[in-house]
Amino acid sequence: MRSAFEAKFWKMEDRETPSKEYLEKKLEYLESGELRAESLTEVASKDEVEPDALMPVWDKTGNLSVRKGSSSVPMPTNPEGLRRRLTIMANSMIMLSLRHTNRREFTFVTPGTFEKYKAYLLGEFVLGLTAKNENNETIGVPPWPLILSYEHAIRKRACQVINNGGFVDFALALRHGWGDCVTKERFFSTPLVLSTPPCSSFTTAMWANKLGPSPMRSYDHPKGFPWLQGSRKLLAEAGSVLADFSFAAVRAQAMHAEASILMEQPEDLGAVKNRPWPGQRPASMWQDPQHSDIAGMPGMASRAFHQHSFGTDYAKPTRLLVKLGNQPHPAFYDGLPQFDSAGNYKGPLPKCSGASRSLVRKRGDASFKTAGAAAWPPQLCEWVAQEIISFHIGEAGAAPAVDLTSASAVATGTGALKVVQASPTVEPKFRAGFGSPRQVNTPGKRSSYHDGAGLASPGRWDPDQRRFPISAAWVSLRKDLLEIATRHLEDVDLQRTCWNMAVRKQAPFQDNLVKEVQDRIARWCVDEGSSWSKQELLTVADGQPFLLKLLSEVLRLAGDPVYEEQTSWRLDLDSEAMGAEMALNYSSVDKHKDYVYKFFDEEALEGLMRKMSRAEFDKKYQGKSAIAALAVLFNEVTGKMRIIHDATNKVRVNSRIKCLDKQRMPGAKEKFYILNYYKFRRVVLFSVLGDVCKAHRRFKYLEEEHGYLACQVDPKDDLIYVNKVGTFGVGSASYWWGRIFGASTRATYHLLGPENPAEILLFADDIEVIGPDRAGRRAIALTYLFLVAFGNPFKWEKQRGGLKVDWIGLHTDYTVYKLGISEERCAWLVGWCTEVEVSCSVWPRVMAAGLGRLCYTANALFWERPFLGPIYAWVSSVGGLDRKVAVPWAIKFILSWIASRLRADGRLQEPPSITGEAAELFRSDAKAEGGKAWIGAWETRFSLDPKKCRWFYLEVTRDWAPWAFSKKDPNRVIAALELLGNLAAIMVFGDSWPRDCRGKCIGTGISDNLGNTYIVAKGMTTKYPITLILELSEQLRSRGMEMSVTWKRRDENQEADDLTNLALEKFSPELEVKVDPLNLKWLVLPELMKSSELLCKQIVERRARNGFEA
Repeated sequence: MRSAFEAKFWKMEDRETPSKEYLEKKLEYLESGELRAESLTEVASKDEVEPDALMPVWDKTGNLSVRKGSSSVPMPTNPEGLRRRLTIMANSMIMLSLRHTNRREFTFVTPGTFEKYKAYLLGEFVLGLTAKNENNETIGVPPWPLILSYEHAIRKRACQVINNGGFVDFALALRHGWGDCVTKERFFSTPLVLSTPPCSSFTTAMWANKLGPSPMRSYDHPKGFPWLQGSRKLLAEAGSVLADFSFAAVRAQAMHAEASILMEQPEDLGAVKNRPWPGQRPASMWQDPQHSDIAGMPGMASRAFHQHSFGTDYAKPTRLLVKLGNQPHPAFYDGLPQFDSAGNYKGPLPKCSGASRSLVRKRGDASFKTAGAAAWPPQLCEWVAQEIISFHIGEAGAAPAVDLTSASAVATGTGALKVVQASPTVEPKFRAGFGSPRQVNTPGKRSSYHDGAGLASPGRWDPDQRRFPISAAWVSLRKDLLEIATRHLEDVDLQRTCWNMAVRKQAPFQDNLVKEVQDRIARWCVDEGSSWSKQELLTVADGQPFLLKLLSEVLRLAGDPVYEEQTSWRLDLDSEAMGAEMALNYSSVDKHKDYVYKFFDEEALEGLMRKMSRAEFDKKYQGKSAIAALAVLFNEVTGKMRIIHDATNKVRVNSRIKCLDKQRMPGAKEKFYILNYYKFRRVVLFSVLGDVCKAHRRFKYLEEEHGYLACQVDPKDDLIYVNKVGTFGVGSASYWWGRIFGASTRATYHLLGPENPAEILLFADDIEVIGPDRAGRRAIALTYLFLVAFGNPFKWEKQRGGLKVDWIGLHTDYTVYKLGISEERCAWLVGWCTEVEVSCSVWPRVMAAGLGRLCYTANALFWERPFLGPIYAWVSSVGGLDRKVAVPWAIKFILSWIASRLRADGRLQEPPSITGEAAELFRSDAKAEGGKAWIGAWETRFSLDPKKCRWFYLEVTRDWAPWAFSKKDPNRVIAALELLGNLAAIMVFGDSWPRDCRGKCIGTGISDNLGNTYIVAKGMTTKYPITLILELSEQLRSRGMEMSVTWKRRDENQEADDLTNLALEKFSPELEVKVDPLNLKWLVLPELMKSSELLCKQIVERRARNGFEA
């Protein structure tokens, strides 16, 4: 049979040749007249089967025969394994058809039959059927066992139709199997019934007044009023038919244990209480006896809720007949509708509070609309989708890794110095928002939003997408806390309190207010089943200011997951390698020795440090210790001093610390997002800043690790000081503080709830709370109150706020929605740039320090970022010199440009766009050949038909682009020429593009040079002549645009390539744009390229002298 196969097709390898045992089984099924879909474990090749002993076998008639013992192979674990099994299966069928020509079952099976089958299984319809979010990120794929199960079901279906006489040939039967929708639904797709029959003839809104359509049915006439005629009668009949069909489908599906069901309709609210039909009872699908029958079936439930709980501004009472998930949503109320003897609604759904819009038209309201109210709100859609996935596959959603020990870690407040135990990666049952978190956008780059409170912080989602516990218990707690605050502060809506917090610089909350808030939260936790008593919850942690048990319990009741796993560390991690036992102090300690002694003695009295003699120290810690070097930082302007505990140098304590959870802090990009989000919605913002007192000293280390936190003021002194709490200079100090402060912030979010929207940003011990409109200002006061209630000690004298604030080196003007740097920082930078500009020489270390400040400034002033590339290149080349160096003219030119920009009110910038997809605006290309160069582009903003688009091409010559010939052959600067093509396209076509959508007009230039995609995305390069990225940046800034470059292979960018080859047949001559390159409006390029060329030569020469490759 193998010879016959190879004679007709090709030579088979042993790994694809069916084993003799497998062929015998297939032949047995074939001769029996009843095909069977074998398991893939039986599909063995010749090189996988060992000779087996003969075994006795009795057939149905009692005859004895012998055959080889069965062999099996593992199930395939990947697509290639499945391909191999199916190839062996196909070869076996073809070999049997060639041997037994009288059998028709496998006559038309060919290798192509199974190739199509493989393409179906492993292509976009099965294996490639992925679920993606709005950012085109894959969030779900079919499980591999499900694919194998579906594959077997297809072949089983094919065998069934052949055995039943439906088909004669397996090739046709197999096509039928993978095309059968029933097979796919039962074995691959989710077994689900979603039923939302139209409720237009059932809605109770018809009974509210006579301003809209009149009722069509009632409780006494559930199928429709008998006097209905025409289209209204047909509408009522159609509604009844669809209702009956929905109940029938739900009942049939409810018979299956693994099926999921959801039927949705407005809640039956009973008799009408108002005119014009008081006492009348509208009809409802839920009045059908089938409702109660199906609700009583195993696994089924009938639940009511308000759609307002899922983010709408209207109430819309709704009921679900449902079989989904293990636990209902907190907004649901279980049980059938209940009525009194008069038909008035008695529950289980209470009245909705907080809805601002009615879906009933009122007289004189000409603008009334219900458009969009028929659709489910996005939050409800996401909940349903997650429940479906959870019901059939497991816990859904791409969520952060969770530290299962987080509650105990927070409750004890102790930190492990060496290793934070690994965080098991599991999917949390509760996520902090609906959909994907916010995505922040700066020109050329898009990344995730972080507020400093961890991946599970609700603040990472937009306010209308945040998920909060909304059960009756949580609603009642929030209401009580607001009442307590307004009563004590004698401020009805806490507006005055918010204003005072911004200017008074004193504690805004009296102790009795804080204690009552703590007491109410503790009583609520006990009522909700806390394992701790009220007294235990209100216990302040020993040596700390926090109510850690209270904080832990609030987070537990909110279902709070925690942090993101860290996988790499800046320092070499060696938990076993021991550093030096002791490191000598830095010289700065000798200058301020009296201050250090006094400070440490005060810390010891407070219980934060322990004093002991060297003998006591050695006896207690027995070598498990390290005495680190100290340093004192003195601020000559303010006179303040800070003591640094250097746990890295020599003692290597930091090298033995392994924090397994990442720390994410907000910065300029998060502030830009907030500004853009609220500017678009025309919302007034107010901000109050806070600073925690001694934040890094507010958690305790494990006592057995205190020996690694020792220091000594004077080596001649026998006195050793041992830290018991977090220490500035120890690697895990910021980590443990971040966990406590982040946990406090997330708990605060849950106590605020959806009624008190706030944006909370944490950066180490600094906090900014931003409040949108009146409700947000109320939230600011409550935020600080709740944080104080959990024990966070603030420096009230440093609190400040308003409409213009300085925070972590950034200045925000909320009146104009701009971000930048403060006037003081701007003045310093202008002075520094000017000083370097007029200097003949400068110290490299001074230049490096100033460049560091410029780099931080560029986080907010992102249009200045491209100008830093040449400065980086030069500083890198002179960084090792310990003498003053001459400042090149190019560096002076750039610094002059930056200083002039800052002087001209350039210290603030508008936020980049956070919405909209990048629209393709043009395609460009460049060519260099034979010492000549060309660029070309065509505009694709309105069409991809070259005949309908504007276009141009230019020869790059020395008279307008001498830099292109700086390396003699233009082909050596082809990347720069590609970028020049993008730049020219913006200058030629861009004047006609919209100028009124600054920060929102996003363009995509399609270039066939892959390197430029990274250069444009980064917005900076140190290479010459690619430094024309500076000109590109200025052209984009002047138009308020953003641009990314998408790489395409040359054959996919053929039209632009044709332009550079002067093949113009595809383009319309009348749409050519004649371009004079000498008249293009360059902003910085001519002077910059001249100076950059000189700078490049200096850098190359200096690196060559130092032995580096140019």
